[in-house]
Amino acid sequence: MDTLTENIEKILHTPPVIAHPTTSLSEIISILKDKGINHLPIVDKDKVVGVISKQDLFKKILSLSHTTTGRTYNQIQLDHMQAMEVMTPDPITVLPSDSIRYAEELLLQGEFHCLPVVDNNNKPLGMVTPYDILKYYNR
Repeated sequence: MDTLTENIEKILHTPPVIAHPTTSLSEIISILKDKGINHLPIVDKDKVVGVISKQDLFKKILSLSHTTTGRTYNQIQLDHMQAMEVMTPDPITVLPSDSIRYAEELLLQGEFHCLPVVDNNNKPLGMVTPYDILKYYNR
């Protein structure tokens, strides 16, 4: 089959690692670190409602460092701030039946670095990143 028309399901890793809108930023940092991932779909009632990335967290931590002076205070803030306060809401998503080329074009056009893969009910199935696509093309 032509690699330009193969489906995203060919490069999809399941099950997805997820967090909820009320998950603390401290917990999200731990999840990203422990799982070795850079992006996390935020799921509410089995539907993707947002995405949070390491870059989102870096921006938030940087802003905290400019407005506060203490490490302990910053940690308290991260323990009490929730994903919904930092996530990118309503991300563009793709279906497993969409082509890898389509995902590639979306990633090239957008100012984001991942695409949640969902079923027809917006339930998360996984994530696709430029790395996944490059890895697939260079197999």
